[in-house]
Amino acid sequence: MFYTQSNTKAGHRPFVGAAGLVNNEGKLLVLSSNSGVPTVALPTATTDIPQFVLVDDGATQTSASNLAGQQVQAQPLSAGENVHIRAYNAGAAGVKLVMADPTANAGAQAGMVKAIGTVAGVFVQIGVAEEDFVDGQLVLVRPALQLVRVKSADSLTALTFTSVGATGAEVGALRDAVKALLETQAIMV
Repeated sequence: MFYTQSNTKAGHRPFVGAAGLVNNEGKLLVLSSNSGVPTVALPTATTDIPQFVLVDDGATQTSASNLAGQQVQAQPLSAGENVHIRAYNAGAAGVKLVMADPTANAGAQAGMVKAIGTVAGVFVQIGVAEEDFVDGQLVLVRPALQLVRVKSADSLTALTFTSVGATGAEVGALRDAVKALLETQAIMV
């Protein structure tokens, strides 16, 4: 018997839910502590690393619309089990999925996933889509949490300088390109 692992649990887990979880089944959740009580909530930033997917919002427990402090059920993100996560926009099977911007559209995208785009930066990959999907669908996802990087385009090669010196526009373009590269690599804010 492995006594050090005797109190671990697989599958859905009950948690205290934060406000705003009603009708958000299939969305990603982050775990935090509220006065020592493990609490789950929708992500608030694209840098949040979610650990769970909401399975049951607890709305059947009460008629209150807020439900803060009610028990909810959450499924852990594990590479061993695929999960359904609410999609933002459409995509195809095999694409890497990252978290949609939880601040966009007055928070309507919070907890949703989207196909990784071409905008340069570092993103939290949630997993890989196991099926084609459309906007709003519960897409089947194989969780694979990791940081992924989308490289910035080469904006330096096209710069040319005159024989008598660089123009103000060229120097400005070079400055902007170097700044963008440094920001993308998280070297500069």
